[in-house]
Amino acid sequence: MTAITETTTLLELAVMISEALTAAGITATLSGGAAVSIHSQNRYQSKDLDFVTAASHQDLTGVVMSLGFTPSSA
Repeated sequence: MTAITETTTLLELAVMISEALTAAGITATLSGGAAVSIHSQNRYQSKDLDFVTAASHQDLTGVVMSLGFTPSSA
């Protein structure tokens, strides 16, 4: 798996997360501003990724932590 770095693009990150979720058996759909940004070839800029899924928080946590994300304390 490719490491997430400061130069990772929004599209690359979306693909990494999507592939990790799929590998874990989780169906998720990219939505919101990031989807528009990717579809419009960055005519609209978004700085976050919104995925819609029926998966539980517990199931998602393990997947995103495996990518290097850490839970927030908020």
